[in-house]
Amino acid sequence: MAKDLFPFLGTYVDRDHVFNVSRWADRIAWIILAIYMVDLLIALLTFYNQFVNNFWPAWIDTVIYLLSLIMRLSSGMLFFLALHAISRGLLILLDIEENTRRAARKQQVLPSSIAHDS
Repeated sequence: MAKDLFPFLGTYVDRDHVFNVSRWADRIAWIILAIYMVDLLIALLTFYNQFVNNFWPAWIDTVIYLLSLIMRLSSGMLFFLALHAISRGLLILLDIEENTRRAARKQQVLPSSIAHDS
């Protein structure tokens, strides 16, 4: 009776769920990238505003501030690329599973057709 309630479908993953996770990872990646770009823009405008208002920090402070801007941009890009890789990686894994199943079905069909021909 339990076999009738839960039939084995030959797979352990729900394809729709994997597609949803992939889409959400892709959307969150773009949202994070937009947030980091706005943060970078605000930091650049603040830096520009300081120079326009004749606030000239020491050269080492300027270098440190510019390095922190580069770190902001690189961390945002890293998050974006990681989430994008997760999104694409899930889709690639689904393609591998589908191709493996297709190859297994073809291999099961070939021996039986050869046996009937002889």
